[in-house]
Amino acid sequence: MIIATAYIINQTGALIMRQARMDEGYAAPMNCVPITPPGRTLIEVLSMGQFGLNVKTDQGGKRVELECEHQNGLLYVVPAESSWVCSPELMHAHAMAGFFRQLTELNDERVYDLMQRWGLYYRPRPLASDEGGDSG
Repeated sequence: MIIATAYIINQTGALIMRQARMDEGYAAPMNCVPITPPGRTLIEVLSMGQFGLNVKTDQGGKRVELECEHQNGLLYVVPAESSWVCSPELMHAHAMAGFFRQLTELNDERVYDLMQRWGLYYRPRPLASDEGGDSG
């Protein structure tokens, strides 16, 4: 028995994997599995790889690339007074969580207005080491 696999782009532009079992000269269909997410074309999925949040390690810090088709920025995270307690691998997460926590603690209407304008909301959560803490 041989299993043949074919990748097909359908009429909507989605990538589909089709499998068939080849027995004695005839093909028996087995699977038809969509590869691309519903409503997305293969071209959209392939082009999304360059966008998003990408964390790159730099000498002495991290660079967080923030990119979509409408915005593009770079956030540098380097060792600082408040980040010494965290490992270099997680310093970017530590610094950003601490920054947003302190930013929201300012209780400044301008900060709230700006965050709301961009659809950003920050909520500190209990640490994993806290017993009985809700991590969700």
